[in-house]
Amino acid sequence: MAKTYTKRNIGIRIPANSFLGYPVRRLPEGASQTFIAFSPVVLTAGLIVKAADPIGATNGVYGIAVKAGQNTTAALADPAEVVAVVDGVEIMANLLSADGTGNNTLAADDLGKDLDFEENDVNTSSAAMWHIADSTSGVSIKVISFENEMQLPNEVESSAVAGDINARVSCVFMAAARAYN
Repeated sequence: MAKTYTKRNIGIRIPANSFLGYPVRRLPEGASQTFIAFSPVVLTAGLIVKAADPIGATNGVYGIAVKAGQNTTAALADPAEVVAVVDGVEIMANLLSADGTGNNTLAADDLGKDLDFEENDVNTSSAAMWHIADSTSGVSIKVISFENEMQLPNEVESSAVAGDINARVSCVFMAAARAYN
């Protein structure tokens, strides 16, 4: 029976790896940053700022901020805490419709697809969230697994399967979309 996943913010999975043993970097944050926690960020003029939407070869991503922007002057802000997007760092996100506002049904051939990573108001909260868009107009991620970080209540399977609605899947940023290489 198909499952419907709640639209949620992205998650990060970091494999057991000595290089990634201390994955969070504390870097200076730019002024007036209002991004939500677990948003893609870039390093601009030595400061962490929200990445442009959509992520792609033109608008790369340096990392994922693990705490929200502080909306203050750069001099007063605590350092941003960022997981650099390097080989091996996986992102878990909902796979939604091309524009991010509608539902999407997971297909078996979504595994291995190169898709877009975008921001949109995908839930009922006022904050926009990042998601995988079922679109190939500006590919930046590759779906590598239907495994995800959450177990649905009363469900035996922890992985999404074809037919699931708004499935959370694992993906990696493609090299062309990474500003941290």
